[in-house]
Amino acid sequence: MKISSPRFSKYLTADALEYSYAIVNRCRERQPPMSPTEPQVNAVQEAAEALNANFKLELSDPYSKNMSGLDNVRDRLIMGTRTIAEGYTYHFDPATAAKAELILSTIDKYGSQIARLPYEAETTTLASLTNDLMGTPKMAEAIRDLGLDTWIIQLKTVNDQFRQTFSARVGSQTDAQRKTTNELRQKLHDALRTLFAHLTAHATLSNDASVTAIIGDINGLTDRFNQLTDRRLNKPSEN
Repeated sequence: MKISSPRFSKYLTADALEYSYAIVNRCRERQPPMSPTEPQVNAVQEAAEALNANFKLELSDPYSKNMSGLDNVRDRLIMGTRTIAEGYTYHFDPATAAKAELILSTIDKYGSQIARLPYEAETTTLASLTNDLMGTPKMAEAIRDLGLDTWIIQLKTVNDQFRQTFSARVGSQTDAQRKTTNELRQKLHDALRTLFAHLTAHATLSNDASVTAIIGDINGLTDRFNQLTDRRLNKPSEN
């Protein structure tokens, strides 16, 4: 039985940890102690614990907390702006509806899941979008007539604040700190690969029903987390 491949490098760290802990739990629930794959399961747990400890340290720094707050604000601003524009597309005045369609099409040009993009991608996208929304007299008129000018100005302001905070956070991290996070993620990914290889071999050689069930559980988890990642990155699911 084949184990599906997780797009692990694309997972957010929190998702990577949740995925890994879920696999450890499924393995322990399905198999008794001292099972043939217990050393590999333990290795995954140990790698996850090391990454989790590092992740908690990153979350505790003031830059991360400020970034999270700013990210929530800009998400609400872009979603609110789009919702208002969409509402005006039903306006009884054709000219007002046309202005709303112009704004809506400009926003949707950047995709329907801007708020789900990774930090850096969302920052770049919103910078381009706000430039488009403020870039021509026709667009400026549409924004002003629909009362969205303060929304767009605030969106640009918050996005700029986020970019500055993100840059400051990156600048405050040493090369060693950045390397540690990447190395810990890679070690966890390697541990998962080793576990998957042992499970596949054990299922083939022993025809153990519990191992087959674990592989089914893992494939279900992998599909769920891959789909979650695909939605966040705004791209269709891959087989």
